[in-house]
Amino acid sequence: MRTKLRSLVKTILLFFFIVFNPLVRLLVKFNYIFFTYAGGIKDIREYGPAFLARFFPSIIPVGYLKKKDGVGRGIMLGTAMSIKLFNDPQVIQKTITTMEKWGKKTGAKAIALGGQIPSFIERNGFELNPPFVRSVFGTVFILDAIVKKIVADRNLGPNNISVGIIGIGFIGKALTQYFSGLYRRVVAIEKHIDTAAVWPDNVTYTDSREHLSTCDIIVILTGRGDEAAEVLKYIKEGAVVLDDAHPQLPREFVQSIYEDKRGSVFKAVVGIKGVRFIPKLPSFKSHWIPGCAVEVIVATRYGFNYSSQEQFNALAVETGFYPITEPHAFD
Repeated sequence: MRTKLRSLVKTILLFFFIVFNPLVRLLVKFNYIFFTYAGGIKDIREYGPAFLARFFPSIIPVGYLKKKDGVGRGIMLGTAMSIKLFNDPQVIQKTITTMEKWGKKTGAKAIALGGQIPSFIERNGFELNPPFVRSVFGTVFILDAIVKKIVADRNLGPNNISVGIIGIGFIGKALTQYFSGLYRRVVAIEKHIDTAAVWPDNVTYTDSREHLSTCDIIVILTGRGDEAAEVLKYIKEGAVVLDDAHPQLPREFVQSIYEDKRGSVFKAVVGIKGVRFIPKLPSFKSHWIPGCAVEVIVATRYGFNYSSQEQFNALAVETGFYPITEPHAFD
């Protein structure tokens, strides 16, 4: 009943944004844009009956991010298109053009493309330049902040732990390089091995899931959460799993980590006082902020004046972002 009521409220908000959009743009200033896609039919139903999607434009306003002093207010745009469609150069070009138009309409200083969209765009030969953010810095910041919190809370020594990363793609490569300078060992798991890749000595780059049995903390960066199901049997007892998949890890996977492995699972999110998604993202709590949103907020506040992960991390901390280690939210 609560889920249906929440969906009804979101449908009403969605209708308001579409019908009154020109008036909203005149009366409300948006400082940045956050664009996301549905992870599946379940996500679409979070915003209302799925059949309504065919009557709306492919990209529409679906909500906003609450204003915070020094950060501003963000508008959230969404699409019911499958992520697979973003392998089509025509869809990519249309999306970029549409985002640029929205940027001019709203006066937004920065634009974030959520989930796997940035990696699909660059894989197809397009470049993401300002006002677009690549989201790598924001996601690595989140994962770094959460791992450091876990290490501190559990009195673990950084020189004594091994971190596993599943999915060495757009984000995974940057995270592996960054973590290799912080922790004793990094296990980088990728189905399709790049034989030309060169890694630091403390990185084990492999397609074998068996190496995960030595990892204290495991970061899941697969495109979809259900793609990680096959690694469950290799995760050791007491391990901590960080979930940055979209859609997120299945409920059964998370329950098995807690009940069978006596471990923990945390969503890859941070918080910042005063900023909320209205309405919340599917399978998120309203105050949970993903990596792409972190980067667009930092870029809005400081401009694109960062060129290293260390520089970005300092700006993100100064903005007020803090790591969150809370149980998953299953709608």
